[in-house]
Amino acid sequence: MTATASTATARKRADLPSKEASILKAVMKFYENKQYKKGMKSCDQILRKCPEHGETLSMKALFLSYLERKDEAHELIKKAVRLEITNAVCWHVYGLIHRAEKNYEEAVKCYAQAMRLDKENVQMFRDNAMLQIHIRNYEAFVVSFQPRLRVVKAYWISLAVSYHVVRNYDAALEVLQHYFDMFMTYVEPNVEYENSEFYLYRTQVLSDAGRHQDALDYLTKYEKKILDKKGMKEARALDEEKTSRIFELFEDLADQFGRSNAIRRVPLNYATGERFARRIDSYMRPMFRKGVPSLFVSIKALYGDSSRMEAVESLVTGYESSLRANSSFEANASESTDGDLPDLEPPSALLWVLYYLAQHFDYRKDYARAFKYIEEAIKHTPTIVELYMTKAKIFKHVGDLQSAMETMDLARKLDFQDRFINSKCAKYMLRNDCVEDAEKTAALFCKPDLADKMKDIVDMQTTWYEYECALSHVRTGAFGRALKRFHEIEKNFFDYFDDQFDFHNYNMRKMTVRAYLDLLRMEDRLKSHPFYFNAAVAAVRLYVQLLDKPSVEERERTAGGLNDLSESERRKAMRKARKAELASAGAANGNAVAAPVPASASASGHGSNALNNAKKKVDEDPDGLKLLDPAVLVSDCMKFLRPLLELSPGRIESQVLGAHVYIRKKNYLLALKCLKNAYRIDSVNPELHLAAVRFLSEVSSPAATTNAAVRAVLDSETAQLFPGHSGDAAAAQFNEAYAARHVRSLAQLVAAAEAAVALFAVAPVPGSTTRAAFLEESRRRVVRANVLNAVLAGPAAWSGVSLKVAVDALAAIGSVGRLGASDTGVAAAERAEFAAKCREAFPYATAFRAEQ
Repeated sequence: MTATASTATARKRADLPSKEASILKAVMKFYENKQYKKGMKSCDQILRKCPEHGETLSMKALFLSYLERKDEAHELIKKAVRLEITNAVCWHVYGLIHRAEKNYEEAVKCYAQAMRLDKENVQMFRDNAMLQIHIRNYEAFVVSFQPRLRVVKAYWISLAVSYHVVRNYDAALEVLQHYFDMFMTYVEPNVEYENSEFYLYRTQVLSDAGRHQDALDYLTKYEKKILDKKGMKEARALDEEKTSRIFELFEDLADQFGRSNAIRRVPLNYATGERFARRIDSYMRPMFRKGVPSLFVSIKALYGDSSRMEAVESLVTGYESSLRANSSFEANASESTDGDLPDLEPPSALLWVLYYLAQHFDYRKDYARAFKYIEEAIKHTPTIVELYMTKAKIFKHVGDLQSAMETMDLARKLDFQDRFINSKCAKYMLRNDCVEDAEKTAALFCKPDLADKMKDIVDMQTTWYEYECALSHVRTGAFGRALKRFHEIEKNFFDYFDDQFDFHNYNMRKMTVRAYLDLLRMEDRLKSHPFYFNAAVAAVRLYVQLLDKPSVEERERTAGGLNDLSESERRKAMRKARKAELASAGAANGNAVAAPVPASASASGHGSNALNNAKKKVDEDPDGLKLLDPAVLVSDCMKFLRPLLELSPGRIESQVLGAHVYIRKKNYLLALKCLKNAYRIDSVNPELHLAAVRFLSEVSSPAATTNAAVRAVLDSETAQLFPGHSGDAAAAQFNEAYAARHVRSLAQLVAAAEAAVALFAVAPVPGSTTRAAFLEESRRRVVRANVLNAVLAGPAAWSGVSLKVAVDALAAIGSVGRLGASDTGVAAAERAEFAAKCREAFPYATAFRAEQ
């Protein structure tokens, strides 16, 4: 919103006395210069004489909004709209207030009303158009530009972009042709870059439309006028077919850029057989000579091909033998014909070969050899930080998190100035559930004058820390704090998305359209990023766990303490129980103490501001207890689930968690949709089986739905998805059949065991004698007969069992609480026997030592 007023605005200002009208103009200047307090005073000066002037009231509301007085702002802007409901400025300001609060849907409505009242206000039109594309309402974005075309370059480019994003390529090309005819058929100074971007953008539209040859011809025609030669080559490469001349191409480039590692590395992606062995040899030798720690990381991507991995292993182990024998990479190094000694490699070459082999065998899960090589490397040179970091990583992979943390802390102490190592150490501390130590370690690189270092970590949007901290809180049962960290990650990604707002108008004016379209596409896929995906999956899993947790009221009712009370007494008892649960949750999450304001803040010239900021930033819910309120669990869960289903629908985690959540919401049709998608991705996934058993258990009940149409769809689709399993015992039959199909797979058998107990503990199959007897029967059949028989034969019988699966199985087998075993002695013996077998398969893991 600028000082330029529309006709309607000018008419309203004319209603003010001349002195107040001039003050109102000054108010607009104060807004543009972000002098909000001065603007407030000027508004008050006008309102003392004209207390019901709508524009002044709306501007004061806008200032209040920017001064964080949101409630007063909304009350005042509503009053302004009521007083002058036909004033476009009031509606425009109302939209600005909503936009500042990220309430974009309401802001669009206010802008639409303002534009109906004042159709000539260019600023309103621009704000509305930028907001439409920000919320990805592309159709409205197109419509908003069509009646506004003037002899303004940005408008025509914006219209072309609007057609482009809705994939109306013909219309976009037509608009670009009009732009060319109006603005590029005559000589204009200082527009060479804009014209160059125009040619490249039109090429991109042609390419997106599938007209690749036209795009190439267009590039060729205007090649001399394109300044961005790199962009032109990229555009041409996208449209030209790949040729078999890639190696010749890189050989030519190697002659020109002989010191470039990338030119020597990229051909390795395409080389095979003898050519690969020759090229990888010439690539690795200089790296070992120079001592490049990142060598393994740079070629790890090649390990996807087992033949390449074997070739690399053979080559590097050969280096090791040769270096030990004659300090050379050549196995048959000998004196030259003129009697001179051959060139010897530096002593450090053996060190870096040992370091590489430690990482190599760690990748191959040959941990004994990995430890052997890393220990020898440390003995060779005990002052290199990377060696200890790799040793810590190996400890992590074998399941010894305590040793991993201690080793990484030792690496950190070798170089206190390295932020990366410090961050790695904090991450390992979090994985070992040492949250306080992690906070102290991470705080070493925060601002030293801050009282609350964690607030600085959150403000810096340190997503990795928040994620690892949340997982640690989940493991220790501090669910409120865990949810708080997950929501901080959600806010980080919302801020990343919202930061694009200022670029909508900027890119049109500066003609950086190609970069702008890349930005839009990146922002649209932002929440498919692994950081967000992993955090959202963990958050939804926690929400499912919390949704399954019985409420306080339910527990009290089943205990028999409330059924005999009157309604008022029952409500009183429920409130008391709720307070007790929140208090216990607070104890589990830990008690946060408000950090005092440093004395230096009050003593300095900015003491009052420091105090105000400290007061404003006080966290009223440090333990996240409000997030544990059952009334908000489902709605908060959906904030994480929707991006998973929309942006990562091909991931099994997204569909399985969607099924779990929709089952608990009793939305069985959407749950069925997720299950069908999940079975297409991975039909034997253990988590999917748990969701399917619960789905079958619930939909088989007549009480699942009273809607005849929904019931018909459920019956039809369920019969197709789970053929041969129907009726009251469908879930039990399906579970036993699943266990029978996977008698040699530990992960699937543990899932079947847990599904059996969860199923029968809630609703025993009709015909069983007693609930306790049926629980024991299910445990015996599914847990002992299948799981134990499969795994007690020893590690050789385990097909692809990971450490995580073995830990989960140990937690399940013989656990009285989860599997309903009546004989605790038998359960303990089974657990000990299983742990002994696990120690054979995972000798370094600490999870199985407690059972000795």
